[in-house]
Amino acid sequence: MAAGAFVERLPTDQELVATYHVGRQTVRESVRRLGETFRLDRQRGKGTFVRETQFEQPVGTMYSLFQAIEGLGVEQRSVVRSCELKVDAIVAAELEVATDLPLFYLERLRLAGGVPLALDRVWMPADLADPVMATDFTHTALYTELKEKAGIVATSGEERIHPIIPSPAVAKLLEMPKGVAAFAIVRRTWLGDRPLEHRDTIFRGDRHAFVSTWSQQARLQTSSPHLTLVAEA
Repeated sequence: MAAGAFVERLPTDQELVATYHVGRQTVRESVRRLGETFRLDRQRGKGTFVRETQFEQPVGTMYSLFQAIEGLGVEQRSVVRSCELKVDAIVAAELEVATDLPLFYLERLRLAGGVPLALDRVWMPADLADPVMATDFTHTALYTELKEKAGIVATSGEERIHPIIPSPAVAKLLEMPKGVAAFAIVRRTWLGDRPLEHRDTIFRGDRHAFVSTWSQQARLQTSSPHLTLVAEA
């Protein structure tokens, strides 16, 4: 199942009994235990189906999408749709550079286990991104490349997350089932006082979740009501 078996349907109890020559109770208990590891969806009259893995992202902390996915034993690859210098006056203003100055632009379709997970678009000042512009980003993290090739590590950042109904073009690109919503994430990071990146990411809502943990002690120690994070992807 972890390797993609039974992608269409899990065998019925009768089929499992006949295949493995075990009792019905053994089959039911085995399927129950599988349900503790894999998300199983039982549909009356249709059968049992294995739901796609949902990836969790902690908020308020450093986070690597690339490492988190591969840490689960799932390959994370990207289809690089664009890696170029590009002018964008609005983003340039956010990055505090001249509006007519070309920016490094990286657009990737992020895949988890070969299935689309997110559409990721990043803008950076070209002088900061110059050491990584020739990188093949199909199987690596942008922040890892910046650290290894330029010694650049973001010192602070923030993310704003909100649900959206994706456009038909984005929904098709992400291969989203009909009626599924998405998360739109706008991320900004800084290198000291200088803006480092502006990132716009759309995640499939059925494959991605955000998790927050807290304690009463931590709550008493801070007066800030919002969460901030620097995320590596």
